[in-house]
Formats: sequence, C-alpha cells, structure tokens
Amino acid sequence: MAAALGAILWRKCPRCRTAWIVPPQEYCGSCRRARDRARGTTAQRGYGAAWQRLRRQILARDPVCTLCGTRPSTEVDHIVPLHRGGLSAPENLRGTCKPCNAGWRGRA
Repeated sequence: MAAALGAILWRKCPRCRTAWIVPPQEYCGSCRRARDRARGTTAQRGYGAAWQRLRRQILARDPVCTLCGTRPSTEVDHIVPLHRGGLSAPENLRGTCKPCNAGWRGRA
C-alpha cells in the first residue's frame, strides 16, 4: 500500500512492513531478493527451452487471440491451469492477447 507524505511517496512491504520511497515495487529490496531466490529460475519453474519451443508453436497456430478474436496473440494460456491438473500440451494451450489473458486468470 502506498501513501503520500508531503511530496514523497512511500510504500510498505506486505511481507515485513519495511517502508521505502517509491520507485513502485511490491516488496522491499530484501524481501524481493528472497522471493526471487525461493521462486527459482524460469527453467526450474518449467519454462525452459522446451516450453519456449512449444510457446512459439502455439503462437504460430493461434496468431489472433482465441478469447477476443481481435488482437494478436502474445501470450500462451493453459485452458485447464496446471494447479488444477492441466498439462502443458498443445490441446490444453491457446494463444491470447495480454489484456484477455490478464482478465481471464482465476475464472476457469
């Protein structure tokens, strides 16, 4: 949560409650580094070279957003999310534009 104090904008880390002057970041530097280390690399999270190849295939297959049908696809969305048992297989993936993918999350 950010709060204005005079002309200075302050933000508090939601994890440790440390306050710092904005540039806008969700966590303070220390908590952000700890979160990044715990999160792992893109390859460790399953988005390595094989995913990048599959992503390119899906974007070539679905050049226009499969949700709105008007904007170019720039992101690949899991139809059934991984945490609900979905797979990273072509039949469970679709190309979407960024606004549709951001709006779609959590509603499946």
